Amino acid sequence: MKKVIYSFLGLFIVFILLGGCATNHKLISHAYSNHDLDKIYQEGNEYTLLATGDIGISVAAELQRNIITLYLLYFNFSDHKIDIIPEHIKASCIYYGETESLKVYSAEEWLKRLKNRQTASLILSSIGGSSSTTTTHGTIGDEKVYLRSTARDYSKTERVNNMSKRFKEDYSNTDKKLLKRTTLFPEEYIGGEVKIKSLLADEYKVIIPFEEEIFVVQFKISE
Repeated sequence: MKKVIYSFLGLFIVFILLGGCATNHKLISHAYSNHDLDKIYQEGNEYTLLATGDIGISVAAELQRNIITLYLLYFNFSDHKIDIIPEHIKASCIYYGETESLKVYSAEEWLKRLKNRQTASLILSSIGGSSSTTTTHGTIGDEKVYLRSTARDYSKTERVNNMSKRFKEDYSNTDKKLLKRTTLFPEEYIGGEVKIKSLLADEYKVIIPFEEEIFVVQFKISE
């Protein structure tokens, strides 16, 4: 089965491309559940493979600010369908010797969070008005007259419009990458991202249920 997994994993790596941002911390696995294990490396990124019988997963992770991104790939080479439910994933971290549970976002929760942040940014960018009104006055005979002119800040309007367009693209791209509830039929695989709210800690533990199996991976920050 590993040869087939490696073939699919190569395609998946091209799809996800770990962020590589300067503020990202790559997480490497250092402990795991009692399953067949292998590790492969692609462009400096570590991918952990866990398998048992006819099912398996590949997992990689990175931490950016206070969010862990799990890059997951599920394989089903059994003779029956299996439901993938990302919301059943559990995560925790060890922080100053204490274990703390972490929030695992469903795809819907993460997209709602993203939408709220985008909306707030657009509102803040548009505050201050996209136009200004100037009032002048004078006299015609014995009558006072007032003239008002409005000058629109087209640069700000254009900036907000461009921001809105970029946000829509970001939202669409994020929606495509997030792992959602899926039924995996025999000989199928699926990959995607799962977001976890976290903090900078000594180590992290992720519990990934897959059918009747429980895959457990522990990570620490790559030095």
